[in-house]
Amino acid sequence: MKWRTRACHEVQTDGELDDLKLHDSLSLMLDVHIGTWIAGLLSLLSLGAAISWPYVKLNGNFSSHLLEMKSTNDYIIVNFFVFCSYTFQYMMTAGILEYTNPKGFASKNLNDEERNRRKRQIRKELGLGIVAMIINTTYAVNWMYFVEPYLWYSDFFVKRSYSLMWFLLNVIVYGLVFDTWFYWTHRALHESSYLWDKIHVVHHAFKAPSAFCQDAVHPLEGLVQGAMGHYVAAIFFPFHPIALAFFGLFTSCYAIAAHDGRIGDLNHHYAHHSKGKGRLHNFNYGLYWPLWDWICNTRYNDRKDEPVTKSIKNQE
Repeated sequence: MKWRTRACHEVQTDGELDDLKLHDSLSLMLDVHIGTWIAGLLSLLSLGAAISWPYVKLNGNFSSHLLEMKSTNDYIIVNFFVFCSYTFQYMMTAGILEYTNPKGFASKNLNDEERNRRKRQIRKELGLGIVAMIINTTYAVNWMYFVEPYLWYSDFFVKRSYSLMWFLLNVIVYGLVFDTWFYWTHRALHESSYLWDKIHVVHHAFKAPSAFCQDAVHPLEGLVQGAMGHYVAAIFFPFHPIALAFFGLFTSCYAIAAHDGRIGDLNHHYAHHSKGKGRLHNFNYGLYWPLWDWICNTRYNDRKDEPVTKSIKNQE
């Protein structure tokens, strides 16, 4: 009996060791080959978009709307196509920025430990980002299917020419409205202890974000600050469908670059992650430019290496 018990224990121990070895092997494979995994996911997304593309029905007049959805089948196919397309854009843009980043996972400036840590971080960012993208693209397709045809300005540019003046007005209105929405929802995520603890802390877990961190958020945050914010301006002002789609693409690329921290971010969002100190000790809440940060005194002061916001500094 003792021999049998001992043998069972040895078998159990050996099984646990095998499980540990398998887990370590899988972790090592994911760490070492993160670039290959990203390329593989890009290939799958590209294939998904290519397969669904022949079944996507484009509208005959892009001044009305871009995609035709007249049935549940159309709705499902468009959801799949939009998810694949936008997720491909997110991963490709972030992948290029990360690969060329001196602090990126492929950089020779990092030692093995730093490189593996960066790869583990990117895996987490990617997992969160893909979930957020599913929710965002589903919201966007629902908007196009259930809301857009019934807005007060539906077919506005079918009856009117879309001039350069209209385009400039679209740029100004979209930029101001989305930035205002983003600033105040972002600030609420910091100033509400509930929203911070339950939602925004997920995104701020990354103190040295990679470009993939753009969509590494709680799903609700991704929805409110992403797809919902994108369509807010369209409730009050007529937008050409192509212009609105372009603004969404531009905003996504801009925000990805902002998390990379190297290219043209007027709001120094990388500093918001790396130099900010949690919920109430932060700054630079805007998206495109520092307009609301200047107005509300929440702009980061580079010379003093501290936020100028009195309300933030006083809450020690």
